[in-house]
Amino acid sequence: MKKVLLSSVAALAVFAAAAPAFANENPINGGANTPGAYDQPVTGGGVNDPYNAQTEFKNGRKANEYVGGHQEDIDAIASQDPAVIEAKKAFDAVEGGSHLYGEKKAAYEEALNNARNAARNAKIQESQKTYNTADKKQGSYYILNETPEQANARYLKEHGISKEEAAKQSKEEAAKAEEAAKAAAAGKAGSKQADKALPKTSAVK
Repeated sequence: MKKVLLSSVAALAVFAAAAPAFANENPINGGANTPGAYDQPVTGGGVNDPYNAQTEFKNGRKANEYVGGHQEDIDAIASQDPAVIEAKKAFDAVEGGSHLYGEKKAAYEEALNNARNAARNAKIQESQKTYNTADKKQGSYYILNETPEQANARYLKEHGISKEEAAKQSKEEAAKAEEAAKAAAAGKAGSKQADKALPKTSAVK
């Protein structure tokens, strides 16, 4: 039976050790640093120490929690897996007293469990990528011991623009939106005034 590979803190720690943040080949999704001499992770469930508080791990926990609350969706996806459908057909075809009953039942349960694990892992990765991308886009992606220069270089690599330029563009877009809203409001007001100024005419008999 396959082992479940979830985005747990332990699994992410292995990934982090293999791929430091600013050398990550997939810069949009993920990135974490291994701890330094004074950043050793807290064992026994510590999640808010500097190491485990990295965005990579926080979003991993968040994704696990989110997907865990939607088990019915995972079950629905797993039930449509071709291997599960075939195993269920074979299981349904045997009688309760058949010597094949236990074998077919075990095969069906294994296929279903594997399909659930695959669906769960895919949804966790999808959710975590969404969370990571959102944090990186707004510049709130935290990586342990990353210097401001490294953070700016990473942002530029990920988005093709510096954080300062992104902030400037955001302000400019907000200003344009505000001006457009004012212009629209002024246009409506002018239209109402024009309607009031028009003389009332009676129908021609």
